[in-house]
Amino acid sequence: MTISNLWKAALGAATMLAAIVTVFSAFKKEDSQAYVDVYTRSYTYNIPPSYSQLANEVHELTDYMNIYDEIEKALPGRLSHQDQLDISKNLSKKINKLWSGAYSDGLSSLDGFSYIKIYSSGSTAAKNPVLDLPKDSITFVRYSDNSTSEHIGERRIKLKDLYNSDLVEVWSWYKSSLNNDETSRIRLKHDTGISYSRTPVEVWGSKAQWYAENHRLIEPALLVLGFFTLIFFSSFIVDALYKGEKTNN
Repeated sequence: MTISNLWKAALGAATMLAAIVTVFSAFKKEDSQAYVDVYTRSYTYNIPPSYSQLANEVHELTDYMNIYDEIEKALPGRLSHQDQLDISKNLSKKINKLWSGAYSDGLSSLDGFSYIKIYSSGSTAAKNPVLDLPKDSITFVRYSDNSTSEHIGERRIKLKDLYNSDLVEVWSWYKSSLNNDETSRIRLKHDTGISYSRTPVEVWGSKAQWYAENHRLIEPALLVLGFFTLIFFSSFIVDALYKGEKTNN
């Protein structure tokens, strides 16, 4: 066997080994541990001005004195002053209780908003996951099975266990917008690790979307192709050197 053939055989064996290692490495992480990606976008949350005006008018109408006046118009002189006052205060209290807590200042006070997507991969489940938010929020969670949960005034959101291919969407509203530092503090903790929030990359066009969805297969394939290209050109160089040396002899 010539030196050229030995060189080709060695490069071929190295290429096959590299291909096997590359493909194995691409999927090993998914097969050996819980792996969770967390992507976050934050916005300034604005509601239509007309809604804010409507909400203020509703609050004014539910004042017990306004209710008292409405009862008087509907039932003039039918109730004693004290009975009418007690009914007015009781109705006002029950209505305004609906706007207590996080909703006490109405939706117009919620200036910050974040949308979070959580992807789970790997054969091992992410057990006891907890999503840490930078501040108290009104949070709505939707799971892959379309079940939902709502969390009022919380910044630590306990989630269901995350299994392979699970997708969880999280919408959160805050009293003020999130700055970059606050957004970076969003993280998901589970029994075997911590996943930090990243900003998602927008993909435009069907070709770009196809690449984004299949990059874990495409990138190892390109690497293997590169190795085969290296063999091809290296063989030419070795052949040229070998033939030149043989000619000189």
